[in-house]
Amino acid sequence: PEIVYGSGRGGRIDLRAVRAGAALSLTWRDVSERHKAHEVLTATKNRFQQMAEESSDVVMTIPSREVLWVSPSIGDTMGWTTEDWMGRHVDEYVHPDDRAWFAQAGMAVRRGEDQVVRIRMRTRAEAYHWVEAHARPYTENAGQQDRALVSFRLVDSEVAAEVELERRARNDELTGLLNRKELFDRLERVNSERRVGGNCLAVLFCDIDDFKAVNDRSGHASGDALLRTVAERIRACVRRADLVGRFGGDEIVVVLDSVHDVDESVEVADKIRQAVALPIELPHGPQRVTMSIGCTLFSHDEDADAAIARADRAMYLAKEAGRDRVVSLPRPEDSVA
Repeated sequence: PEIVYGSGRGGRIDLRAVRAGAALSLTWRDVSERHKAHEVLTATKNRFQQMAEESSDVVMTIPSREVLWVSPSIGDTMGWTTEDWMGRHVDEYVHPDDRAWFAQAGMAVRRGEDQVVRIRMRTRAEAYHWVEAHARPYTENAGQQDRALVSFRLVDSEVAAEVELERRARNDELTGLLNRKELFDRLERVNSERRVGGNCLAVLFCDIDDFKAVNDRSGHASGDALLRTVAERIRACVRRADLVGRFGGDEIVVVLDSVHDVDESVEVADKIRQAVALPIELPHGPQRVTMSIGCTLFSHDEDADAAIARADRAMYLAKEAGRDRVVSLPRPEDSVA
């Protein structure tokens, strides 16, 4: 009950009555501060729940892995009802490839750490959306941390924009092949792995014959269209693990992973040469071009610059020999003195 003290100040007491024979024994203690704290906590909870329900972000509380409460915005965001999630494990809705990362973040939250992760979550329509989830420890009773507070929002557009920026940073804008920097970066990694695993790498230096004449005769737009088609044909002639990059202008470098010998690389190079020689449909009519290709194998402990330079020399030998052909140069250790 609420009482009024002699000073006129009101307060809350915890009153207990015990029968003692014919009398009644009363004991009480002042619990005003505890009652005020409870009222503040209740008001805070109510404000939080109202804010969470009105937010476009999805908000949930999770004692362990099971959802204790989720905001109604789960319907607008993911198509689910709140009942669909209540009492269910959150990782049921997380993309299988992201569950390990999500579990790792959950362990960090249980250690008292705040976490921000990007994961894919399943909609009611069985599609997946990228979400950015913020998870932090939530203290419930008597200062005891017994659950997590998680909010998330859709970030599909942000992820798509980042992927596109990364693609542009790695790829040549005209052909879609690797750009020169990315080609060298990946080639250095593949070359390092090759030294450990003992695989042979071959490099093909490809150059369109008389490409400047095509541009002068048909215009740069036709030249660009021709170069895109040539790039597509080269990419189609090699394996997924092989590297194909635009070195500059009409020069394209191909790196073949795990070849047995230089003859195998010459076979691939000739396949490319024949594919490029097929007619290419351009706005002003079909166009035929030829390609000169130089190829070589990487030497042991050789860097990318040295191997590409040797393949480049082989390409110029192909041009000097009449163009539209493949020429290979041996590694230094394979040369006969």
